[in-house]
This record gives sequence, C-alpha cells and structure tokens, in this order.
Amino acid sequence: MGAQKRGGARAVRPVHQGPETHPESRQVGAQAGLIAVPIEEIDEERRQVSLRIGEHLVHAYLDPSVSTVVMRTAIANHERVITQREAGSWVVVGALRTTPTPGVDIGDEFLIKARRVLVVAEHEFGVVSGAASIAVRAQGFVETVAQDITTRASSLHKIVGRMIRLN
Repeated sequence: MGAQKRGGARAVRPVHQGPETHPESRQVGAQAGLIAVPIEEIDEERRQVSLRIGEHLVHAYLDPSVSTVVMRTAIANHERVITQREAGSWVVVGALRTTPTPGVDIGDEFLIKARRVLVVAEHEFGVVSGAASIAVRAQGFVETVAQDITTRASSLHKIVGRMIRLN
C-alpha cells in the first residue's frame, strides 16, 4: 500500500497493477528501463512478488525463466531483484547477485544445502584438493589418490568385491 500526505494526515492509497499503476511507479519504470529494487514477499503459487519501488509497494509477475527459489534467496539475503514494465505490468527478470555463485564464481567457501544433491557427469566426475583426488569414471571405476586414506564406520564396515587386493 502506498501513502500520500493530505493536509498533514497520511491517506492510504493502494497501488494497482496494470495501466492504472500509480504515476510515480509508472514513471520510475519508464525512465529507468530495468531497475533494481528490494523484494518484500513472494506468492509462489501465483508466481507474483511484492516489490518496494520508492515508498510504494507494487506487485510484479515473475518471468517464466526466473526460479522462485532464487526469489526466496533474494528475500533472505536482502538482495535486490531486477524488474521492468511490460504491457502495463511489472515483471521480475532476475536477481542482483551479491555473493559468489558456486560453479560460476571463485569463492573462499561454498555451502550447498539441499535435501539431495545429484551430480551427473557423462564421462568422469572428480574432486581434487591439493595432492588428494577422487575420480568416478563412466566405465565403472572409482579411483582415490592420497598420501593417507582413512575410512571409519560406527557399525559394520563392509568391503565387498569379487577380488580384494591388499598391497
């Protein structure tokens, strides 16, 4: 809801979607093209968000390419989203990333939290840290290279193979 002063009192004035949107909001979008604004909340079912444009709260649609997960992260990290006017409505076209993105940027540390993480590689998947590495190959081979390797189990530790070679 937007507010406007009238004779010392503040009158509440709704900000509508579409062509009737408050002139200040329409003017901001028209002058700037793409603008970066804070996101207040998200309605994931409708794929709509509430944005703060100046002192006004406006509703915007998410572009089909924009993930609602990205919008939730933008709210949590107080990141701005990129929006523009299209056919009389506000449309969010992306988020303004302010932290490194794993797989895109080089960072000091990345934490990936998910219920499940799946990495799919057509030929080989590898993890390398200094002189240690693990390689998982499509032909069915797993190779671990390191100076020392320790495995621990709090219960049964099974090693299963048709043939096992120790030294």
